[in-house]
Amino acid sequence: MVKRLAFLKDAEIDRIIDAAFAVLDKVGIHVGDERALKRVGDHDGATVADGRVMMRRSLVERCLKTTPAAITVYGQDDREPLRLTGDNVHYLPDSSVSYVYDTRVRGCRQAMTKDMVDLIKVGNRCNYIDFVSGSLVVNDVAKPVAAAYRSFLCMLFSPKPLFTSALSTDDIAVTHELLSAVAGGREALERRPIAVIGLNPSSPLGLTEIVAVNLAYCAEHNLPTMLIPIPLAGGSSPVTLAGTLVQHTAENLGSLVVSQCFRPGHGLLFGGGPSIMDMRKGTACQASPEAVMMGASIGQIAKRLKLPCATNTGRADSKRVDYQAGQESGSALTLMALAGINMIRGSGNVEYANVMSPEKLLLDNEICGMAKRMVRGIDVSEEALALDVILERGTTTQGFMSAPHTLKWFRTEAHLPSEIVDRGTRREFEESNGMDAYARARVRMDAILAEYKPRSTNADRITEAIRVIAAYAKKHGMDRLPVTELQ
Repeated sequence: MVKRLAFLKDAEIDRIIDAAFAVLDKVGIHVGDERALKRVGDHDGATVADGRVMMRRSLVERCLKTTPAAITVYGQDDREPLRLTGDNVHYLPDSSVSYVYDTRVRGCRQAMTKDMVDLIKVGNRCNYIDFVSGSLVVNDVAKPVAAAYRSFLCMLFSPKPLFTSALSTDDIAVTHELLSAVAGGREALERRPIAVIGLNPSSPLGLTEIVAVNLAYCAEHNLPTMLIPIPLAGGSSPVTLAGTLVQHTAENLGSLVVSQCFRPGHGLLFGGGPSIMDMRKGTACQASPEAVMMGASIGQIAKRLKLPCATNTGRADSKRVDYQAGQESGSALTLMALAGINMIRGSGNVEYANVMSPEKLLLDNEICGMAKRMVRGIDVSEEALALDVILERGTTTQGFMSAPHTLKWFRTEAHLPSEIVDRGTRREFEESNGMDAYARARVRMDAILAEYKPRSTNADRITEAIRVIAAYAKKHGMDRLPVTELQ
């Protein structure tokens, strides 16, 4: 394992945390739900006034002690579970996006159910992307149904652990029903959670009614939750990176207190997506160096607090899947891995988190593979040092290609990307009509969709999930959903 990337010294981390405690003590956070506000207010160390709750350091530290340092998430099959702790690195596609990049028009359009299904199928074949994600809020179903419907589609078409979110207080209950159906019941889901729920505290220093209610729900039902404050340096948070990190830390810790007041031991990821405003354009730059630095620092602060960590990283500000997108996502996805971030959310995304591209998801998967290889580091065991091999062959003309040592080690030492990455000869390049990386990803995407075969599922569990989503759709005036079965 390589040495972890760090932008902050330990003393600097402590100064940020101390400042966040001061913010919670003096300003607190706004809580938009009366029940949640009262629950926290009933605890020693909390003071409620005008919809805000101020929290003394003693209360926050008590809640930190009950928050787990690790979360384990399972797939629907027998794959190795994901351990969100320490420096373990896991990648996932971005989520809650309404537009998709369409190659045919070289532009974006509103996302439909077919786009979501295709994206899931492509993501299933991305071997370095660890989660399936509710990437698209589709536009061909009733708006109140869209969030839960994407979660249903993910569980229908993919066995991977799920990352999703709820956009209303109804969503969270229906999503819980869907998860329980697929997991084999509520008790089974609590024993072996198959999803992480994302919730967005509002910057500066607030929980809307929806987020407060949903956070309480997740805590009471022990649904693992990623906290995702999105402070914008120079907009909704101080323009300085340190100031934004102070506010971001306070937003996470304030939300954590709410969670633990409802259920001590509820699993949370200390996460977020801080970015900085380009004052020339008024845009929130997701791929700026400052966003990357703050993302890595989130990991440092979380680890100091003994919490799992997550960031919104891998998004591109570019409007197309081009050199800029590759540069932005490539550097960010790699640096977050070297920082030991447990959940890195953003693959497949362009245009300030507004547009998903299945081709970019395939390209980002290659970056994730390379980054995971770097995280593994250099093996300097006796056998890897190869002294005996050098002494045997170093003075001969034999070379090392035919050495048994080479045959044993080359597959594990050398990262071998897919054909999307051009490592061929000039002749091969010309014979492919000079395809660039995007074109190769498009060819790969078409092949994946053409080769797709429905996966085997637990029929009873899927039938129950179909019943749940169909009833929810009917409640909102839809007698039929575009897709409710494997195809």
